[in-house]
Amino acid sequence: MKADGILVCSQCYGTAHDLILENGKWSLLQCCYCNIGEWTDQRKPETKREGFRLKFGRHAGKTLAEVLSEPNGRQYLEWLAKTNEKLREIIRDHLAASQA
Repeated sequence: MKADGILVCSQCYGTAHDLILENGKWSLLQCCYCNIGEWTDQRKPETKREGFRLKFGRHAGKTLAEVLSEPNGRQYLEWLAKTNEKLREIIRDHLAASQA
């Protein structure tokens, strides 16, 4: 899986990596240029939040993509991001990615 932009390679200073292995909060990334492997606890938002589902409210059990596809789903997620500090970053990242 691509993991570009997470690290700067300590060997060649490249930023293109592949995700090789995950172990708890740690990820083994391999540089696409020089093949050096490095462990990091940094991850892309998509990797951390893949499959995230809401646990409460009218859309409990749905992914953010499912909520977004509902009528007024974008407005609901925007409101939730404004009112829920814990979910704010996750929702804003998802909304920004869906517009791209």
